[in-house]
Amino acid sequence: MYVTSSYLGKQQNKCSFYMLYEDYLQTQMTSMKDINLLLQRFARDLGEKATLVVPFIEDINQIKHTILSKPWTKEQLEMIQKMPGMLMIEVDFSEFDPTQNKWAYFHFDVEEDSLKDIEKLLKKIAQIVKQGEKNLLEKVIDLQRKNTLMELNKAIELKPNIMGVEIDLKEGVKVMKELTKRTKNKRE
Repeated sequence: MYVTSSYLGKQQNKCSFYMLYEDYLQTQMTSMKDINLLLQRFARDLGEKATLVVPFIEDINQIKHTILSKPWTKEQLEMIQKMPGMLMIEVDFSEFDPTQNKWAYFHFDVEEDSLKDIEKLLKKIAQIVKQGEKNLLEKVIDLQRKNTLMELNKAIELKPNIMGVEIDLKEGVKVMKELTKRTKNKRE
């Protein structure tokens, strides 16, 4: 095991995950502790198939700056600034260029996502990685799409009323915005 305060180093696995947190805030501490417990399980599930990098609390700003200093497009930067979140890449971080390399980013909305939902997502990602198939990133991106469709299902309910269908517009708009951002990111 290597312990470092930066994301530099040669990748020895098929992929790496980098956890991003917002600035150190007392209000975020509870959610950080909860997420870090899930990340410990995630790291155990990954075994030696992947690397998970989580910053020390004192290094959150430095690490965030290191990630954000990559050449992100405006849309990509908008997505990656939603924290806490986890970046997945298949190249060494020192060589990573978000405009040239494929990547995935998972935003953990601790106010809206339950810890159970985050845990399920992490288990599914670990399962994909442990299978060791080619195109890991593509499979994880497909998983992201499926999760978005599940979110869209939350916005539409079949209920016995005059029209037979009820649409939660607030939830629907939120999901559509997220889908639009992901689609733009995929094209770039």
